[in-house]
Amino acid sequence: RLLPAEVDPPLHTQLRKLIAPAYTPKALKQMETVVRDVVREAVDALLAKGDFDIVEDIAEIVPPLIGLKHLGFPEEHRATMVDAIRVALKTGVPSEAAASAFQNACGLMMMFVHSRRAHPCDDIMSALVSCKEPALSDEELMWMGLTLFVGGFKNPGAHISNMLLHLGQDLDLRQRLIADRSLINKATTEFLRYYSAGVSVARTVTRPYELGGVQLSAGDRVLVVLPAANRDEAAFAHADTFDIDRSQANRHLAFGGGPHFCVGFKLAIMMFDVLLNEIFDRMPGYTVQADKAIRVEDAGIQAGYVCIPASTGLRPV
Repeated sequence: RLLPAEVDPPLHTQLRKLIAPAYTPKALKQMETVVRDVVREAVDALLAKGDFDIVEDIAEIVPPLIGLKHLGFPEEHRATMVDAIRVALKTGVPSEAAASAFQNACGLMMMFVHSRRAHPCDDIMSALVSCKEPALSDEELMWMGLTLFVGGFKNPGAHISNMLLHLGQDLDLRQRLIADRSLINKATTEFLRYYSAGVSVARTVTRPYELGGVQLSAGDRVLVVLPAANRDEAAFAHADTFDIDRSQANRHLAFGGGPHFCVGFKLAIMMFDVLLNEIFDRMPGYTVQADKAIRVEDAGIQAGYVCIPASTGLRPV
């Protein structure tokens, strides 16, 4: 079982309660310093380089490092874990390198599980390890850790790529946000609706049901395509138009819905807000080479980019 993504209540409810304390307003307030430090270090590196890649140097650096710190994952293994997942989830034809990298990621997460069983701390994995009801096996704990990490890595990373590429081309919108930072949250909400980086979720049918003229049976698998909802004209007028002044844009399903609504959405929103403010403060004139940006081709799960060449617009320091 892929925990917690594909389990139902009451087990899902129990698991959700175990990890929920890590996402309370108080816990997220404590994470704010971590988020700012990670973002600042990433922007420092960009300014030192001058030319950079939005995917490689921001989108696949900032979210995973914040996610691993939030999990309490050992600092000495964080870079190795990030590299392993980057290789394992590279799009395209599956390869031996990807399979080996994923095995390595599983091994690192299992090592983390064993470490917390022996020496529990004040973090998410320790809470999961210490729980007696439900008591989770090491393998289940490993999948919990990987799901939380990957979920907080790839989709937020893809969203950052989409957002910064858009702002790299829509200069009027960028200047509007630079001049009035209170609009950043509205813009982020519309970016989430418009781009929907997390494309789909898989679900298992629990009872016979007819959907769109198709008869489904218990046990059938369905792929729920979230952008179909986020671009639904019945829910959003002129749905194919990007508009930060749109009312009720927060009805989007970019973070899913129902019991499986993304538990870390507030942490993601904080990260996007801090990142945009830092970029607007320190490299407001950044440029992108949109004609050289390469999209993810097999975007059944994620809509993002393989690379987006860019420049800070400043001389390297």
